[in-house]
Amino acid sequence: MKAHPEIYKFVPKNQRFDYFEDTPYYDFECQVIRFKITEDTYEYIVTNLDKDEFVIQDIKELYHLRCKIETSYRELKYDLDSNTLHAEK
Repeated sequence: MKAHPEIYKFVPKNQRFDYFEDTPYYDFECQVIRFKITEDTYEYIVTNLDKDEFVIQDIKELYHLRCKIETSYRELKYDLDSNTLHAEK
């Protein structure tokens, strides 16, 4: 985002969209990728990663790594009895 401010605009959570055009629709490019999990089961991932820069195998690996991290955080929260602790950062 910082490398291309002419393309991207950071919008904080408390920021209103008043300065955008008067429309409920905004362009957002993404792709839906489908992975076969079992013979009759698929996993769908929605991403905005560039398909020319990231092949499907890369996205699959990134998703797998992210899933392992989130699972580890959940286990840590329960081990520390912090499952009611919530934070944004």
